[in-house]
Amino acid sequence: MAKSDIKVGVLVQLDDGSTGEVLDEPDEQHMLRVRYVDAPFEADKEGTEELIVEDRVTSWYPNRDVAHTRGAIA
Repeated sequence: MAKSDIKVGVLVQLDDGSTGEVLDEPDEQHMLRVRYVDAPFEADKEGTEELIVEDRVTSWYPNRDVAHTRGAIA
């Protein structure tokens, strides 16, 4: 998966161990909005939305299956 493949609805793993759902495709500044689905180290983030730099995405979950991640984004 290339950074350009980050699409709305994809579940991604972030660099802090959180799982987020992509709400908007990255903009020209490489920012995207995610909703935290799981935040094991900051539970108060769950359900909230945040604008993040796309470089925080470390992998993604094919078919929204959180048991299996797919590779690093190049």
